[in-house]
Amino acid sequence: MRSLSFLRAFLAIFVLSLVAAPAGAGGGGPFPPRAGQPGSTAVALDDPRIVAWAERMVSVEWGEDLSEEWMAPERALGPASGNVMDVVSLGRGGRITYETALPVIDRAGPDFAVFGNAHNDYFLELAFVEVSSDGENFVRFPTASLTKDPVPAFGSVDPTMVDGFAGKFRVGYAVPFDLADLRGEPGAEYLDFNDVRYIRLVDVVGGEDARFTSLPQSRDSEGRLVYDPFPTIASAGFDLDGIAVFHSELRAEPVPGGITLRWRAQPGASTRILRSTNLREWSVHETLAPANTAEQVWTVSFGEEARVFFGVAAEW
Repeated sequence: MRSLSFLRAFLAIFVLSLVAAPAGAGGGGPFPPRAGQPGSTAVALDDPRIVAWAERMVSVEWGEDLSEEWMAPERALGPASGNVMDVVSLGRGGRITYETALPVIDRAGPDFAVFGNAHNDYFLELAFVEVSSDGENFVRFPTASLTKDPVPAFGSVDPTMVDGFAGKFRVGYAVPFDLADLRGEPGAEYLDFNDVRYIRLVDVVGGEDARFTSLPQSRDSEGRLVYDPFPTIASAGFDLDGIAVFHSELRAEPVPGGITLRWRAQPGASTRILRSTNLREWSVHETLAPANTAEQVWTVSFGEEARVFFGVAAEW
């Protein structure tokens, strides 16, 4: 039998599907609009730039108003599902850290992306994004929130009024992040821009009311209060579906009848080669033993498929 907390969460999802778009839904702010609109930066699940995913949960601190059903870090491992129920929730003010299968490196354009599970384009539960090379010193991406008024539990956030947060786009679409945006930020001196391994999500506390929370309301990089749906219950806080890597030291070299992949090995990790024909459904093609060299190499022959994709995942 489903628990009462699960039923409340399911009811919330049903209600949220009926939430109307805010007035001026075309976007009243200066930041990229919702997925599918001109100028949107939303990243789709089948974006061909994706070369790897987060594959290990390093640490978690659960936040407030979170039922056990949603304390499932394994749901955000590997490729994002695009399923609103197949996520890990942080709880109000919670935080979680993952390690990627391949180190993220700074190249032109976005270097990784974070998938959430917003049920529509406007019910946006937000999170700060931080990265680290050593797992100890984290640097937070700059954020901006121009939402002026409190947002009720089933209220709406205009995506053109927020920037730099995970959770800005609906389920199936990710927010991209460019490591270059961190150059010059406090703590950036501890970051190796050619070897970022850890990504941390910190839930935004989108309101302040002693009846519901003892936590202070979050502020953006300029000190403005950040508003998102508050208070939510049972599955409170940001919901994570997956973390995709765009730029890493994964190199593809064509060989007769196939391809050779080369990448920087993760210490102590075995490697799963993932295979897909559509960039949405993935299967394990082969598992490689932990490498005792700095670089791993793998070669495959293509066979009869007209189109096939391979990805790399680490397993500790």
